Amino acid sequence: MAEFNTYNSNDANLATGGLIVTGLVEGDAIECGQNEEFFTTTVGLQGDVVDNESNNQTGYFKVKLLATSPWCAILEKRAREGSYDSYQVIDLNTGGINASCTRGRVKKTADKKWGKEVSEREYEIAAQDYKTA
Repeated sequence: MAEFNTYNSNDANLATGGLIVTGLVEGDAIECGQNEEFFTTTVGLQGDVVDNESNNQTGYFKVKLLATSPWCAILEKRAREGSYDSYQVIDLNTGGINASCTRGRVKKTADKKWGKEVSEREYEIAAQDYKTA
C-alpha cells in the first residue's frame, strides 16, 4: 500500500542557543552539510585499493533571512565578536534534529542590498563538530 505523507515548512527550523531563528526567507532558507567526505580512495599501480578514512568532523550551516529579521542583528554581532554557539536543524517532518554542532561560529557579516522590496541576508556558520542524525 502506498504511504501518504505531508510536509509543512513551519516544522523545519534552525535553532541556536536554545532559541528558534525567525524571519526566514521563502524557498530554501536553511542548508547544512559536511565539509569533507567520510573517506577517499587511493588505487596503487598494481590495482591495490585503499580507503583513507577522514577525521574531518567539520561542516556548515547556511541560513537566509529577511533583512527585517531580528536575527540579522544577533548573527552580525556574533560574526563581529567571533563567538561560538550551538546550532541545530530541527525538522519535525522527518522526526527531529537532522544536524547539529556544539561549536559553531558565524564566518562573516552578511552582504547587504537595499531596494524597492525587502532583501535577504545570508549567514554561514562554520561547525567544528558537525553531526547528522
